[in-house]
Amino acid sequence: MSLDRVHNHSRADWHAVAAGLSGRLETRHLIDGRSVEPALGGHFESVNPATGKVLAQVAAGTAEDVDRAVAAALKAFRSGNWSRMKPRRRMKVLQRFAELVETHCEELAILDSLDMGKPISDM
Repeated sequence: MSLDRVHNHSRADWHAVAAGLSGRLETRHLIDGRSVEPALGGHFESVNPATGKVLAQVAAGTAEDVDRAVAAALKAFRSGNWSRMKPRRRMKVLQRFAELVETHCEELAILDSLDMGKPISDM
């Protein structure tokens, strides 16, 4: 998806993107490369402030979840997979990340719009 194409979306196009996201949102924590439930199992509602509609039940993090995430990050750092990676390879990984952001720019924009309760044109 080209960012230029997104600028030309009609209202109907954006409604179609939003409808396509229904039920597809990952709302668990991403820890150690996996989607995991929160340690204490808690969730909170993400609500569109413009409509009051619940967008998703999102995993609520606790100190235990933060500790798990920090431990996983430290383990990954110490492994050297990233910290000792050659700059050219690291650049390719970051470029791939940027490509994925661009590929999913519609979904990211509409999620931000719904979460903030602002018109898509402001995103």
